[in-house]
Amino acid sequence: MVTILAVCVGMMGICVFLPAVSSAKRGPKPKVPPVEIAGVEYRAPNTVETEGCIEAWDTKSKTLLWRKKVYYTLKIPFVEEDNQWDFIKSMTPGNSGRDLIIVNEMGRRYVAKTTPPTKMGVLFAIGGLILWFAVVYTFFLIWRKRS
Repeated sequence: MVTILAVCVGMMGICVFLPAVSSAKRGPKPKVPPVEIAGVEYRAPNTVETEGCIEAWDTKSKTLLWRKKVYYTLKIPFVEEDNQWDFIKSMTPGNSGRDLIIVNEMGRRYVAKTTPPTKMGVLFAIGGLILWFAVVYTFFLIWRKRS
């Protein structure tokens, strides 16, 4: 009777603790050393909120100058989110001295300019988005007229 009870307790322990051990599918986030170019330190914070972002910090005043999204990751719904994270793995200065070579965990390589984002670039992005919506809306109206 004692052995049956011990086996049942052991089986229950395995059933309770085994999922907790096996759910750790992802290793730690990579720690990327900062890169300094012309008095500005570039960092990859590698948090869930800043996935794929770099930050520029002034080395003298220790203030954040700007933050830029280098790449976006498509998230698939109903799949564990931590398995879809794709953090920056390495960051090195480019040959021109104005670029950062960024490699993420998937092995994709990106080149990011070290110049701060301009308002004109944001305006071009917004203008392109408006143009895209206008084209899609026009195709929708044509399709609706034919139906």
